[in-house]
Amino acid sequence: MKQSMIRREFAVMNNAYSRYTFSYFLGSMERLGLSLIDLWGGIQHFDPFSADESSIGILRKTLADREMKVSSYTPEILAYPFNFAAASAKTRKDSIEYCKRNLWIASELEVPVMLISPGYGMWDEPYEEGFKRSLDSMHAAAEIAEEYGVKLALEHLTPQSSNLLTNVNKVERMVNAVNSRFLGAALDLGQMSVFRENVDAYFDKLGTKIFMVHIMDGTPSCHLAFGEGVLPLKQYYENVRERGYNGPLTLEINDGRYSGAPHEALAKCVEMIRTW
Repeated sequence: MKQSMIRREFAVMNNAYSRYTFSYFLGSMERLGLSLIDLWGGIQHFDPFSADESSIGILRKTLADREMKVSSYTPEILAYPFNFAAASAKTRKDSIEYCKRNLWIASELEVPVMLISPGYGMWDEPYEEGFKRSLDSMHAAAEIAEEYGVKLALEHLTPQSSNLLTNVNKVERMVNAVNSRFLGAALDLGQMSVFRENVDAYFDKLGTKIFMVHIMDGTPSCHLAFGEGVLPLKQYYENVRERGYNGPLTLEINDGRYSGAPHEALAKCVEMIRTW
C-alpha cells in the first residue's frame, strides 16, 4: 500500500502515548508519514474539563501547521468517574453533561464522529436494569449529538470494561432502540475477535450505522502492534472496505507493554500495512 493511501485510510489514537507529550506524539506521526488522528481526550494530552475556544483554537492551529487532521474524537471515560448506566441518577446526569461538553468540543474541532461508551451495570443486578438505564442515557446523548451535528459511535466492550454491550446482537438492540441517525456503532475488530464474531455479522446487522472502526492485533485479546498477535488483519481490512465502510480505520495500539515505546509499536503497524 502506498504511503499516500495509508495517510488517507488510517488514523492513530494517541492514548498509547499517554506517558509522552502530545508534541512527541505529533512528531511520531510525522516521522511515520501519518496525518489522521483519533483524538483521545485524556488530560495528559487534551483536557476536556478546561477546554475553551482559545485552547481549541491553539490545537487547531498546531494540527494545521503540521498538516494533520482530527478524524474522530474519543473522550476518556473508563478512567473517570462517569457511567451512563449507573444506578445513581446524579452519576448518570454528570455523565450526560460530560458527553455534552465533549460533543461541543468535537463540533468546535469540526470532527464528524465521537466515540461513546454504554457504561456498565452491576454484576449482582438483573442485566435488563443496567441496559435500561444505559438506553435512557443514549437517548439523551443522541438528542444532544443532533444539536451539535456530531455522530456518536457506540463502542462494544469486553466484560473487563462493561457487562452491557459485549456482542453484535446487544449493540444492534441498543442502536435500534434509540433509533437516531446520530447514534451508530464503533466496530472494534479486536473485541469482535474475542467473541469469535466476524465483520460480516456486524455489517449484516448494523450496515451504514457503523460509524467508526478500530483495528489492532491480538491473541485475540489485547491491543497489540501488527504482527505480534494472531488476527487476520489484512482480511479484516479488506472485509470492512468490501462492506462499504469508507472512513478511516483507527490504529488503537495501547497495550501496557508499549507505554515506554509507542513509536516503535506504531512503526511496526505501518511497516506491515505497506506490504498490503
